Amino acid sequence: MTMNFTASIKVPAHKLQSLVDAPNADLGRDDVVYENTAKFSDNTWALFQVISTNDPAEDSCWTQVVLFDERGNEIACSDVGESILGSTDFLLIDGKNYTVNVIAE
Repeated sequence: MTMNFTASIKVPAHKLQSLVDAPNADLGRDDVVYENTAKFSDNTWALFQVISTNDPAEDSCWTQVVLFDERGNEIACSDVGESILGSTDFLLIDGKNYTVNVIAE
């Protein structure tokens, strides 16, 4: 039996979109610029991050969504992205499907 879980993470999209649209020399190298979490009903949780690159003066930030179990162990990670808003699906072999919706505040 497949179980489906959905959670939403609200982010300041307008502010964050500029970080993935253009380089910003004021940022540190490989820094987590923004992060926010959402918890699923089974105590699994997701972390949305905006991260600066190794060369923030030349390259814009990137995004990712990471899925953790109730003990804080990473169980899945999205591909690196350049979008702030959207959905990420994690289809796990134990019959649990997780959808993370990143939406504007």
